[in-house]
Amino acid sequence: ELSMSASPPPQRECGFVAPKGMPQAVDAKGNKTYWCKCGAFVTQSPEALEVHVSAASERKFRRKILLGAGGVGALLSIRWVSLQALPLLTSSSSPTTALLTLVVLGALLACCCFFYYQRRNRSTLSSTPSTLYRKGKPIPECPEFDPATAPSVEAFRVVQKNTHCLFASKAKVWGGLACRKGYEREDTMRNLEAFKKFSDAKDVDGFVLQITGTGDSWESHGKAVFSVLSVLGEYDPVDDGIMKQNLRGYTWAFHWDSKYFFLTSFAGCYDSHHPRYTFGAGPHSFVMFQPGSSFSRHRITKEIREAIQANFKKHGRPLYDSRTVGRHNATVAVLPLDFSNKRIHRWWPAADDDDDNDDDDGDDDNDGDDNDNDDNE
Repeated sequence: ELSMSASPPPQRECGFVAPKGMPQAVDAKGNKTYWCKCGAFVTQSPEALEVHVSAASERKFRRKILLGAGGVGALLSIRWVSLQALPLLTSSSSPTTALLTLVVLGALLACCCFFYYQRRNRSTLSSTPSTLYRKGKPIPECPEFDPATAPSVEAFRVVQKNTHCLFASKAKVWGGLACRKGYEREDTMRNLEAFKKFSDAKDVDGFVLQITGTGDSWESHGKAVFSVLSVLGEYDPVDDGIMKQNLRGYTWAFHWDSKYFFLTSFAGCYDSHHPRYTFGAGPHSFVMFQPGSSFSRHRITKEIREAIQANFKKHGRPLYDSRTVGRHNATVAVLPLDFSNKRIHRWWPAADDDDDNDDDDGDDDNDGDDNDNDDNE
């Protein structure tokens, strides 16, 4: 296993965060990292992750069998007590017989209590105690609106129709109410219920938030994105610490309610040769959240990712790869204006960075294959 400082929040069940073989992070030297959904297992071997998930599935199946057998045994025991033990206890004149009956009843009661405790506390069977994580604030009351036709979706439509992703035009995208410059925190809070609804949905490919007036410069764009993500992190039902982690780390990725989301953002500051170009949508910012399950549902293979990269390159807007930003999740979320090298451009507050040096010391001669999550919006 590989230890890491920024791990995904724990879930009760093990599983794959993304399609098999797709890493959640690749460092500057091409070393790939794979996570389990449980948040307690990190490895550099996809085979080890598959073994871990398979073993967890077998344990879960055996546990269900044992719990089911225990439940049936408890019901039979209760019936035996009501039909045999209680009449014997009340009618017997022998103290020894009465004592043995009480011992049997006590043992049956202990078994029933143990069975009930296991049913109510399955989370204790997880390899990572949930007490290590603090739940976010309760979601406040939000205005009602249809996320499928929200203002952010309509404003983003021009980008969705013109971007060169092969799946963008057919993608099912939800969104929220537009966030205003200077009021990003307050306006993001109005979208919390819609975002939770999106997080629980099974067939939605993305959720977009527009931030008006912040896309005229890369610095203001990054600041606005951080504000939005910070509010979402504070109201995460499982772990409120996602934006308190070190974003310079190659293992950082955005999670909400124990679900992985691939982050991208678009802004007016990107020119017409940049893959995050907004096609005249105005001096605004857009933050796009794509659930990891969307890549599995659409069966995004390595060949498809390469076709998407080729299409972007064909139209003069080449995407990043492992030889440029090194598959650094935070850098991919807010791409720099020039990402032709491996330099990490910090768009998050300096106080949240453990290292004052913005230059990545990765190997520029990395020839590893590209295994990136490409745009699907």
